[in-house]
Amino acid sequence: AEIAHVRQTLVSPGKLYLGIDAGTQSTKALVYDAAQRAVVGRGAVSYEMLESDVVGRAEQDPAVWVDAMWRACREALADAGGDAASRICGIGVSGQQHGLVALDASYEVIRPAKLWCDTESAEEAAELSKSLPVPIVASFTASKLLWLKRH
Repeated sequence: AEIAHVRQTLVSPGKLYLGIDAGTQSTKALVYDAAQRAVVGRGAVSYEMLESDVVGRAEQDPAVWVDAMWRACREALADAGGDAASRICGIGVSGQQHGLVALDASYEVIRPAKLWCDTESAEEAAELSKSLPVPIVASFTASKLLWLKRH
């Protein structure tokens, strides 16, 4: 009976949910009406990697992600129409794999984010792999941290 009550509460008419996916190439948002079991609004904002001639480098400016999130959400809520924003009762967020966003002591971004697909730290990954009982690949954050310390 308790599960039925929770389910009824979550799918009550008028309640909407906002889903946000911050990916490598875009941020997407959707508004879901649980009572209708339907997506009622969508938004998306695309972006690129920062240009670089360095082999293996894959970086983005985290400010671009924040801007894209706001823009995609506004678009999805507008697409849903009416008072959708005031009816949101839950938000789900998913994002890219293990990337590195370096912050200073004031929590300000200090450099472009190194994405999961950045392999510029291959030398550091090989070095770490020799000293650890498990292999470390260049896409993991550990090798990126060592790279950052050195550069």
